[in-house]
Amino acid sequence: MKTLAQIEPRIAVQTLTNNDATAQFIITQPGSYYLTGNLTGVVAKAVIAINADNVHLDLGGYVLTGVAGATRGIEIRGGRNQLVIENGSIRGFDTAGISAASTQKDVRIERISVATISAGSGITLSSASTAVLIRGCSVSDITGGSGIVISSSRGTVEQCAVTDCSSSAGFFGIQAQNVTDCEVSVLVGTVGGSPQGISALAVKGCAVNSVTSTGSGSAVGISATTVLGCNVSTVTTVSGSATGISGTTVGTCTVTSVNASGNGNCTGISAIGPVANCRASSIGSSSSSGGDATGISAAVAEGCSVSSIGGSGSSNSPTGINASTVANCNVSSVGSSSSLAGAVGINSSGIVSGCNVSSVSGGSTGSTTGIDADEVTQCSVGLASMAGGSGNLSGILADVIIGCRVHLLNGAGTGNVVGLGSYHLVRDSNVNTLTHSGSGNRYGATTSQSGRTENVTVLTSTEVGISVGGNHTVTACTIGPADTGILAIGTKNIIDGNNVTGPGDTGITVENGLNTASALVIRNQVRSYTTNFNLDSPCQSGPVISATGAIAAGANPWANFTD
Repeated sequence: MKTLAQIEPRIAVQTLTNNDATAQFIITQPGSYYLTGNLTGVVAKAVIAINADNVHLDLGGYVLTGVAGATRGIEIRGGRNQLVIENGSIRGFDTAGISAASTQKDVRIERISVATISAGSGITLSSASTAVLIRGCSVSDITGGSGIVISSSRGTVEQCAVTDCSSSAGFFGIQAQNVTDCEVSVLVGTVGGSPQGISALAVKGCAVNSVTSTGSGSAVGISATTVLGCNVSTVTTVSGSATGISGTTVGTCTVTSVNASGNGNCTGISAIGPVANCRASSIGSSSSSGGDATGISAAVAEGCSVSSIGGSGSSNSPTGINASTVANCNVSSVGSSSSLAGAVGINSSGIVSGCNVSSVSGGSTGSTTGIDADEVTQCSVGLASMAGGSGNLSGILADVIIGCRVHLLNGAGTGNVVGLGSYHLVRDSNVNTLTHSGSGNRYGATTSQSGRTENVTVLTSTEVGISVGGNHTVTACTIGPADTGILAIGTKNIIDGNNVTGPGDTGITVENGLNTASALVIRNQVRSYTTNFNLDSPCQSGPVISATGAIAAGANPWANFTD
């Protein structure tokens, strides 16, 4: 018959006689160690120190309890390898629950609960630690440090929970190389403290809630190279910046409630690469001196939803999405009519396609725009408004606009309302219901450079239905009531095959102020205006046919028609 020690050779920690000035029990030989009961710390010492390789320490469900002045529950000394620490609780120490000050390799910490650390961190391993796994652990009530840290973003943390940490310096809920399926909540930075919920290279399936700086510090929910399938809520600051997620690649994440009560910038998701299938809402400051508010800032935003961006008092213009390329995104409720600034639904230096923007509201100054980009295709902008002031209100501003719809824009004050504002090309697009309660003008579509306005419908009462600069072709367009249906300013414009219906002052006006318009006006139908055609000389135009009924055989093929 074999004894239990022969079957499972283990050593009770309480039987160890090694100790020194900084530890009650010291493990100096490889082997399997366990507790036979709870242990209580003493002043200026750790309870257990591991000073050997190949050690398995099983707390057996027992508790290491500190006293005032007790340093650590467990400390790892020197560069140790192949360690396992598991299955127990550590609470009430000054410096740390578990800590290591030097290099470790092949370390696994599982099912450990750490609580009430008065001036340090919960579980912390040194900057040179490699092949480290911390799994199924919980850390709570930490003052003056971080929850779980594997410094320099090494190692893996899985299925852990960290809550109630505070510090007056920079600190983390969790810091590691890989963080998966973890929860972090209630981090509070005091004085200049800057909390980060999770900092890693890769974060997946995690939840972060309530990361707050109550002093001058910033606050970040998750900071990582790759962030996938995570939820972040309630990141707040007093004067520093607040960011829900900061990374390179972000996918399938949700960020809600990122706010600064002072002048800090607020960003839901910030990425230098792509952001896909994410949602950001309730981002912004309510302070009159508040910083910039942005729902998503990225190189590429695709399949995202953004809402409630910008506070009621900020003097800076909020932006729903700011990205070089934006595709298939929905943006709503950006800006506020009671703020001191305008607002932008989507801002892009590249292409915006397949997006919907609604409820973009500007305040008393600045300009408000639904979409501002280089090229906009197959997009819709609606329910945009501008409060009284000098700012302009625009549905879409771009070099090229194709297949878009703008509806329900309401301006006020002295600024103008523009449905579609382009430099070169507007095609296959629609504008309706532009209103203005102030002294500014309404333009259905404007194009300032040479190019084409083609198959554009403006069915709303405006001062000008379509306005173009020189060297521009307006063709196959339909314009409803307007003071001026089509206004072509400059030289060498072509106005061809348009349907312009009043009532209004002038159907088609061609001018440049020097009687050298040199425009070609042919095949247009203009009706119900006081003056149907007002063309500066010299212009080339087809004859105007006003007879009803059948068009006479042999009529000029370039003729214009009117009532």
